[in-house]
Amino acid sequence: MKTIYTTILLLFFGMLYQPQCLGQTVLSTSVYANFSGLQCDGKHQLCAMEESGGGNANALLVNNQDGTVSLRIDRATISASDTEKLFGEAYNESFRNNPVAFGIQKEVVLTTSMQQALQTNSSTFKLTQGFYPIEVTDSHFIITFTLE
Repeated sequence: MKTIYTTILLLFFGMLYQPQCLGQTVLSTSVYANFSGLQCDGKHQLCAMEESGGGNANALLVNNQDGTVSLRIDRATISASDTEKLFGEAYNESFRNNPVAFGIQKEVVLTTSMQQALQTNSSTFKLTQGFYPIEVTDSHFIITFTLE
């Protein structure tokens, strides 16, 4: 009987502590990301990213509220050709355990509307130059970028 009371107390205190997490709003916007290279020349880089009303969106840009944003690319909406451009080679399931780095050779400035949708406080909304691992899940490719 003592175990039941202890369990109930733990559940009660857990519920009191949890609303802080539940009350957080996910700040995101649907985007179309083009991986045709830095100069849109077909190489392994981000060519452009534009906000999408949903019609041609292939990803979700999420403000992680820690100085980073994640580009969550829906595997069901990205073509095999774009997947190859994203990874720089044909996709292989081994990428789950051996992440491929996605590079940004120069900072990428995102639009004012994206900044407003993501409610960022920075005066400039740029993805910092660097290399970022591509996380592979069953449903998404996820790249988490550092904001400048």
